[in-house]
Amino acid sequence: PQCYIHTEEPFEMSLKTALSRLQDGALAGVKQVNLSGGETLCYPHLETIIHECKELNMNCAIVISGINATKEKLSALIKAGVDHIFISFNGSTKEINEHSRDGFEHAIKALETLTELDFKNRHINFVMNRFNAKNLPGMALLCEKYAIPHLAILCLKPDSKNDLRFFPDK
Repeated sequence: PQCYIHTEEPFEMSLKTALSRLQDGALAGVKQVNLSGGETLCYPHLETIIHECKELNMNCAIVISGINATKEKLSALIKAGVDHIFISFNGSTKEINEHSRDGFEHAIKALETLTELDFKNRHINFVMNRFNAKNLPGMALLCEKYAIPHLAILCLKPDSKNDLRFFPDK
């Protein structure tokens, strides 16, 4: 239910296109690349893309849900040079999270694995909406529990119909 681009027709960017876009960005002075959309860890060329970012002197961040976040996979991404890893949540508990996103256990396991690997630049994305906005203190506690230095709050993310009707109210 999250990462809504082309949900009916999955799209995977070719490695050639991705490398070309990175090179164009480097020529234009881009210094930060954020890889997300769908499930980043399912992209077969992720390590190559991260390595290319480093070769082009770009800081590289990825956003993951926790699916496929094995110790081996995360270690390989760290070795490739990923600078930041953001794990997406829609709530600090399984019950709150699962109102709009599956996979709470996967996200928690990814946090635990990154902690075990002593990867310092691990962060949490909180996809806030009208139904979970009151859980912000719980998200802060989740960050504290896992020694997460940054909580990114995304509240302008449209739903699967590209609608903002669940935008948090005051």
